[in-house]
Amino acid sequence: MKLKSLFWVTMSLWVSSQCSPSITSVRIDSADSTDNDQIEDSKGFVDNQPLEPVKSDDLYFQKPAQPGELYRVLITGTNYSVRQYGLISSIIRPADSRGDQEQLKSYQEVHEQIDFKNWDIEGALEVKLNPHTGQIEQLQYVPNQTPNTWQAAKLFQEDLTRYRFKFPQGTVTPVKFQVSFRWVINRRPGLNDEEARQRAIEFLRTQTR
Repeated sequence: MKLKSLFWVTMSLWVSSQCSPSITSVRIDSADSTDNDQIEDSKGFVDNQPLEPVKSDDLYFQKPAQPGELYRVLITGTNYSVRQYGLISSIIRPADSRGDQEQLKSYQEVHEQIDFKNWDIEGALEVKLNPHTGQIEQLQYVPNQTPNTWQAAKLFQEDLTRYRFKFPQGTVTPVKFQVSFRWVINRRPGLNDEEARQRAIEFLRTQTR
């Protein structure tokens, strides 16, 4: 309920700002992409992606990993990317292009509903594995890193439940690590402010029915 309440407050403030002539020229989207961290969303789904970050990757993947962070996931309107940060000799997530594309469809369904503004949604989950089977045993959000929309919070958790891991050395290690998510939604091209406001209002109505 707290996530939903935060979402309603955020959306209400945004809709209100679109109705106020005095601030319509001001960007208030706290979740908008910054000029230095734009996401390219015109390439479509990229198959055969690298396991670890490479120089051509988005800036999101280039930043050093935080303590305990083992994976980063980047979702855009057309692509789903995962990179691993270290421990390659101990644990790997096998390529799952088909699964990633299927999961991307779930994100796209929500994307199409809320693309009346720019969103840049982040969250981080702590993963605990069963030390015997290597299967995911527990998922919980890292303190202060829960997404600011309930849709994203739910999708990130559901997404991780399908992950499978292999252990090259035959031992399940590590048994605990973090996975960070970033979900970038760009405002629909050609949508003017009034159209965006109307789409936002209609979306809010559908969520309260």
